[in-house]
Amino acid sequence: MHNVEQKHKHLLLGYILVSEKDVAGSNKHPFSHEDNASKELTELEEISARINTLIDMLHEKGVLNKKVFERTLAMRLHEISKATVFSEMSD
Repeated sequence: MHNVEQKHKHLLLGYILVSEKDVAGSNKHPFSHEDNASKELTELEEISARINTLIDMLHEKGVLNKKVFERTLAMRLHEISKATVFSEMSD
């Protein structure tokens, strides 16, 4: 199971990096539309949508438990936030 998880983590990272390169390397946003009926997404909005879609797909395939992922993500974000505050306090 560990090898499968590692493979999917690498696929996720590769997908995000390729997507970021595609967005950064072009002058035109990949999801922009010629008509005025759509709003052009920011890079952050696009990356967020890509990650959310990937998480949903992995959850649907049984590779990822979405509730566990969300809980782990919340804890990780909290740890990063606390570490940032402590770092700023020590400066």
